[in-house]
Amino acid sequence: MEDLFHLTMSPREINQISVLGLAHCGDAVFELLVRSFLCTAGKEAIGNLHRATVELVRAPKQAELAEAEAAAEETAAELTETKVEVEAAAADSAAENDGTETPAEEGSIADETFAQLNAETSAEADAEAKDQSSDDNA
Repeated sequence: MEDLFHLTMSPREINQISVLGLAHCGDAVFELLVRSFLCTAGKEAIGNLHRATVELVRAPKQAELAEAEAAAEETAAELTETKVEVEAAAADSAAENDGTETPAEEGSIADETFAQLNAETSAEADAEAKDQSSDDNA
C-alpha cells in the first residue's frame, strides 16, 4: 500500500501538476488553516463551524481578502515612503539651520504657533522687566 502521508515526487512530476490541481491543493490547505483558526478562536458555535468555514473559503471571500491584503500592503508602502520623505526633509532642514530651528512656511500652523509663543514669551519678559523696574524704584 502506498504511504499517502509522505508523498515523494520529483521536481519534474511536481511541474507536471496542472494549475487547477495546484489550486485545488491550495484551497485544501487554506481550508485547513481556516478550520484551525475557527476552532482555536472559539468564536463560532459548533453547529456553525462548517458554515463559517465555507463562508471564508469560498472564492469571492478569498478574492475580497486578497484585495484587502493588497490594499493594506500598498498603504503600508505609501506610509513608509512618506515617512522616509518627511525624515529626509527634517534632516535637510536641520542641516540648513544647524539644527537650531526648523523653518515654517509663511502662514502655516507651525509659523503661527511659533509667532504666538514668541509673543507670549516677549509679553512675560516685558512684565518681569516692569516688575523689576518697579521694585528697583521703590
